[in-house]
Amino acid sequence: MRVILHIGVHKTGTSAIQEFLYKNSALLHAQGFLYPRSGRFHLNHNPIAWPYIDSVFLPDRSKPFFSDFGLPPASEMWESLNKEAAHAEMDCMILSGEDFCLVRDPCVLRESIEGAEIRILVYLRRQDHLLLSIYNEDVKNAVFARTEKFADFQRENRLAPLLDYATLLGKWEQAFGRHSIQVGVYEGKLASHDLLGDFAARIGLQWNDDFWLPTARSNPRIGPVALELKRRFNVRKPSFQQNDVLLDALAG
Repeated sequence: MRVILHIGVHKTGTSAIQEFLYKNSALLHAQGFLYPRSGRFHLNHNPIAWPYIDSVFLPDRSKPFFSDFGLPPASEMWESLNKEAAHAEMDCMILSGEDFCLVRDPCVLRESIEGAEIRILVYLRRQDHLLLSIYNEDVKNAVFARTEKFADFQRENRLAPLLDYATLLGKWEQAFGRHSIQVGVYEGKLASHDLLGDFAARIGLQWNDDFWLPTARSNPRIGPVALELKRRFNVRKPSFQQNDVLLDALAG
């Protein structure tokens, strides 16, 4: 079996890709592609990456959204994935999670997917654009609910691995070989409306006019005024429900 591991990076249209794969699962099956349920949290496979990531990058598991999510041991997730893949009898399995790009040593993933032809797909974007987008998301999102200003945020040491593409690609090249890695650039036309077509072409998926497509951005950013209001409100530590109500109000 061929395995395509889509590793992000963050804020490169990953939510749109994951929703596309999830909602078109039946049409993907017809072409021999499996987007497995195993190891999936909502629409992505980030939980598979979490056991191999430094805790500083992980969401706060004490918050309500995650407290009821029982994360099984890595060995159980891989066993479940392998069983689902064997039962499905597909030619290709797609795993998609932006948190894969944070894995300390991708060699541990290679050892867990032995016997498969593995291809790594990663999209990169300009680091200044990436940093602004991550800050917007972290202020907007109730998981992080950041309160610091951007000037303080950008000085955080934890951000360095997200911006050092040479080191990132070097780790994955060492684990899987340069020939196994495809790199797309998430800028301009690709970022605005050609991402899903580009993704399909890169994995060998024949385009079908019956594919479900999003009518709006899957995870839109909020404007600068709304962002500042949300940042100040975050000192109240809003619940997920309160956060959704506030974002709706700011969007209106």
